[in-house]
Amino acid sequence: MTRNRVPLVRWLLAGLVVAGLVAATSPVAGAGAGLTKKQVRKIARSVAGDVVADEASKLSVADAQRLGGQPPSAYLNTAYTFVLPVGSASGSKEWTFGTVPPGTYLASYGLLVGGSADLVTCYLDDTAVSPVQAEGFAYSTASGGAYKTASGDTLLQVQGSPRLSCLAPSGTFGVAGGDPAVVSRVTFTRVGPVVAGTP
Repeated sequence: MTRNRVPLVRWLLAGLVVAGLVAATSPVAGAGAGLTKKQVRKIARSVAGDVVADEASKLSVADAQRLGGQPPSAYLNTAYTFVLPVGSASGSKEWTFGTVPPGTYLASYGLLVGGSADLVTCYLDDTAVSPVQAEGFAYSTASGGAYKTASGDTLLQVQGSPRLSCLAPSGTFGVAGGDPAVVSRVTFTRVGPVVAGTP
């Protein structure tokens, strides 16, 4: 973002004018100056006002509404969240979230599943990346009875549409439901610029 700044020299000159006027009215300056404190303040306000008015003419409302070259909306951490629907049991499931726009997200999911499968594996990826670059792996853990939970998260660069895939090596599973207090959810929270490092 380019900022129009009042030149330091102009402010210094204005300050020197004021300082000179104040000095001229001090007892040391002599009786010939003839300026009162009220007159000095009036002149000082006039000089400073001229400097500000001159610089303000170079600014615009657009400058105030831009932050680092980005609109204010670019600094909002928008989150896109989805409740997974309850469905019939199968050996694998896949959900694609096409309404999530391209960008970098902290992607997280938490599932409660039921069925005959002893183990369910889940991961996230992007439909635009081929071959599949799976991230945020999670293996289900028993949560009591026939139910299992699986949760994971990762930093996901979305180019096409983010996708959550789950599969069972044997048996079948389905998203558990029937209780409004228990939901399986996937959330994508937008984050700012990411700097990749080497561990």
